[in-house]
Amino acid sequence: MRTWMLSLGLPLLVACAPSTGSGTLEFEAFAAGPAALSGDGTYAFDTVSGYHVELNRANLRVGALYLNEQVPLPGAADRDCYLPGIYVAEVNRGITVDTLSPTPQPFPDPGVALEERARTGEVWLLGESTDIDAAEDPHVIFAAAGTATRGNESWPFDASLTIGSNRRISPTDPKKPGDNPICGERVVSPIPVDVRPEPGGALTLRIDPAAFFRDVQFDQLEQVSDDPPLYRFRDVTDGQPNINVYRGLHSTRSAYSFDWE
Repeated sequence: MRTWMLSLGLPLLVACAPSTGSGTLEFEAFAAGPAALSGDGTYAFDTVSGYHVELNRANLRVGALYLNEQVPLPGAADRDCYLPGIYVAEVNRGITVDTLSPTPQPFPDPGVALEERARTGEVWLLGESTDIDAAEDPHVIFAAAGTATRGNESWPFDASLTIGSNRRISPTDPKKPGDNPICGERVVSPIPVDVRPEPGGALTLRIDPAAFFRDVQFDQLEQVSDDPPLYRFRDVTDGQPNINVYRGLHSTRSAYSFDWE
C-alpha cells in the first residue's frame, strides 16, 4: 500500500497523514556540487589510498528527491525500497546535475511539502520517465572523466554507468524471489537531514563526487587505449574499481547533503 500511495505523489500521502495542523506548500528545488568549488569545471582531491584525482567531468542523473519524517532504526531488518513513516516532501521530476559546479541548478518543476520536520532524505538515481521498478533504464546515471596520479604514475580515466539488469542481484533464497528488487539499487537512503519546509524557502541538494572515488584503486582500471592512454570504469559489478565507484554513488553520509534556505 505504501508503494502504491508513493507512486501517486505526495498530495495523497498528505491527505492520508495524521492531522498535525501543518499546511502544504510548493517550493523550488536545486542541486549542485560542493559549495567550495571554484566553478572552473574542475575538482581536485586526494583519496585515502593516496591518489590525487582531478575531475573535469562528473554528471549525475537525479530522478527524484524525497524527505521523510522518520530515521530508520540502526540494525533494523532489511526494508523495502520505501521508508516507513510519512514522506513530508518530494521533487518528482529530475535533472542531470553537473557536480563540478557550485552554482545551484534548478529542478524543472516545484516540489511539494508538508510543514513538518524531515529527518531522512532519499535521492533516486533514474532517468527521465523511467519507473523505479523498471528492469532497464537506458539513461547514463553517472558520467565522469579525469586523471588520477600517484607518485610518477597517472591514469587518465572515464566512466559511463547505468542502473539496469547489470545491477540486478539474484535472490539467494528461491523461496523469496522478490528479494533484492532493482529499485533498491536506484534509491540512495537513508541520508541524514534536519530540515523543516517553510513557505518561501527552497531545497538544495549538494553532491560531492569525491565520495564516489574514495575507495577506488585506479591502478586496477582496465586500459582501453595506449595513444593517448585511457583507462575506463566498466559498467559491471566485478573488479575493484568498478564495484567501488558504483558503491560510492550510494554513500549516504558523505556524498549527499540537503539544505533548506
